[in-house]
Amino acid sequence: IIYFFGLLFNAIASSANWFLYTPFAHLDLFKYLGNASASNGFLGMNIAPGGTFVLSAIVLLGMIIIIQQISKSIFSKRDIA
Repeated sequence: IIYFFGLLFNAIASSANWFLYTPFAHLDLFKYLGNASASNGFLGMNIAPGGTFVLSAIVLLGMIIIIQQISKSIFSKRDIA
């Protein structure tokens, strides 16, 4: 679901300057590897202006860490016993 909304958001806002700072600009890492089938299809995402593979990897790693910490705090407060 997140990837689908990312595709829609990418199609709408890819020409804006602030698009590079959104997580949706970094969901598809195949676009940096030169794989034509992954980056140039109907469901392919555009490369944000100024985006690099390292920046995308750092943003995705940051998203993973943040979501993991939120999940840990929510589930540690649950009383399962």
